[in-house]
Amino acid sequence: MVEVNWYRVLNEGNGGSRFANQVGGAVPSVAQFEGGDLINLGASNAGANRNIVTAAAGFRLKLADNIQLGAAYELPLTNSGDNLMENRITIDMTITF
Repeated sequence: MVEVNWYRVLNEGNGGSRFANQVGGAVPSVAQFEGGDLINLGASNAGANRNIVTAAAGFRLKLADNIQLGAAYELPLTNSGDNLMENRITIDMTITF
C-alpha cells in the first residue's frame, strides 16, 4: 500500500484565551503551524504553513477471517521544520464480528 496525505489549515485559530495558563498564552501566537492529525494547537498564525503533505508505505495482513493487522511508515514531503511531522510508524489491528 502506498498513499499520499494532504492536511490543510482552512482557518487560523484563535486559541489565545484558552492558553492563558500555559506559557502566558504564547502557544497560539508563537506556533506557526498546526499539528496535522495529531493535535490542534489553535495557532493564530498557522497560515504561514498551511499545508502538510506526507507519503506512506505499508502493508495489511489477514490473520484470520475476522482479524487484519496493518502497518505503515509515513514521512513528510513538505519541510518537516514547518510542522510536527518528522516521521512515524502506525500499526493497527481490525477485528470484525
